[in-house]
Amino acid sequence: MNFSAREIVFSHTALPKGEVRVYQDVSSKTREDVLDKVADATACYVWDAAPRMARWLCSNPQMVAGKSIVELGAGVGLPGIVSAQIGAKSVTLTDKPNELRLLRENSSAAGVDCMVKPCTWADKDDMAALGTFDVVLCSDLLYDVDAQDAQVALCDTIKGLCREGGTVYLVYHFRENMALLMPFMEGMSARFDSTAHDSEALDIDSEYWLMEYSCKGLV
Repeated sequence: MNFSAREIVFSHTALPKGEVRVYQDVSSKTREDVLDKVADATACYVWDAAPRMARWLCSNPQMVAGKSIVELGAGVGLPGIVSAQIGAKSVTLTDKPNELRLLRENSSAAGVDCMVKPCTWADKDDMAALGTFDVVLCSDLLYDVDAQDAQVALCDTIKGLCREGGTVYLVYHFRENMALLMPFMEGMSARFDSTAHDSEALDIDSEYWLMEYSCKGLV
């Protein structure tokens, strides 16, 4: 990832103009917050999993074409914005209520009509206002999320927003001890049928996972 660039350019031949530009918040205070983990500034940057998910979507546009899409913890919104440009029927970008500015800014700059809405994980009011979707996109949402209740809340949110017969795509940059993520992995296995794509699907190394989850129905 690049902490210093105000603008990040993602290029792919599948995009109508060949590229998408998104903005980051590169204030020095925000950069220090991320590096030193003294505050949550994760929504300010394009994290490493996001362009990889975006590239995979561009190579597999049928995964989102004609479908309703929601991106959770979208941050600057790259995968969701790319989905809008490659044929999604509708795209909703979500993050915490105080982290929506960049999503609006980047959606407008990309010339796509994405909805931007708050979604605090497991918040019933936020989830009810959003409704359900054909596809849920999750890019690098497990960074530094050790608390079991936060991981379970994320599972509940994904389940609540994915309509029956829907699909979840999750790309994760593996950094932590696998044991720390067991509440999330076990929670997703209980709620969805899963398929693990090898790293070749993302044209990357084994530090990244691409998981595909299919809705089991009510649990």
